[in-house]
Amino acid sequence: MAAAILEEQVQNNSTDVNENATQFIVDWVLSNKAYFGTNVIGTCLGMTSESGNTVYIFPSQLNQALSKAGYSPRKTMKYLADNGLVTAYTEKNGKATYSVMRRFGERSCRFVEFHIGKLAENHDPLDEAEEAYDESEVTSPTASQMAMGAFTELDDDDGELPF
Repeated sequence: MAAAILEEQVQNNSTDVNENATQFIVDWVLSNKAYFGTNVIGTCLGMTSESGNTVYIFPSQLNQALSKAGYSPRKTMKYLADNGLVTAYTEKNGKATYSVMRRFGERSCRFVEFHIGKLAENHDPLDEAEEAYDESEVTSPTASQMAMGAFTELDDDDGELPF
């Protein structure tokens, strides 16, 4: 029974390979930000939209990075398409395509359209609670609370405070 419990704990703590691959892509894009654009010195990896919410990555560069990191490019692309993180469409012959045509400088090129902004839409519950607290009115204590001894009223007429 102990072995079964340990095995279940290990399985529950392990993260999904596809989620790890998605995080790898985000980290890869952010760490190589200087290599995205039309005026790049060195190897160009693609380009970003003006808003920064979409990254257009050359498919060969993305496949190479995923393979080098030990992820399956085909499986990762399917996962990203299923979750709406990359644009995908089905061709007439039924084959799924994960690239779009975009202008890059003077030419049309194929890119993987990665919606990096969708991942940033997740809100931190602590930030939301803090914002709600900041927006709420801070009310003064009621007379009944003061009578119960919950609050001590200070006279500041003499100008000297106890702290």
